[in-house]
Amino acid sequence: KAFKSCKKLSTFTFIDNQANLNVIEESAFEDCEALESFILPDSVKSIKSKAFCCSSSGVDGNPSGKSKLATFTINETSSLNEIGSEAFSGLVSLSSIYIPKDVQTIEEKTFYRTKLLENISFANDSSLKEISAYFL
Repeated sequence: KAFKSCKKLSTFTFIDNQANLNVIEESAFEDCEALESFILPDSVKSIKSKAFCCSSSGVDGNPSGKSKLATFTINETSSLNEIGSEAFSGLVSLSSIYIPKDVQTIEEKTFYRTKLLENISFANDSSLKEISAYFL
């Protein structure tokens, strides 16, 4: 929960993709409403539950529309193999995302309430074994 609810955090950069980060822990960037883009370091193997979700609620429990995260970049060379439940839930500005070849599991509600999400691209040689129920 390192940056949870940092309402004014708009950019977060890993220099030259050289981070040795392996895991983005649960709720690490939850409710960072001003965050506009994020480039996932290739070293990350796991994105845990609610890591980037925007749970700020508006009317009837729906996302408030405050999330500005529109670009989430995952490179083809990514080591990512797991995406946790509700990891991107409520990101109302996210329109597309790439799922790299080593991802084996996409847990429930990963993309729940991502109203503008139009494109989920999977690597041609995908290792995907499980997409949980209600992943959208």
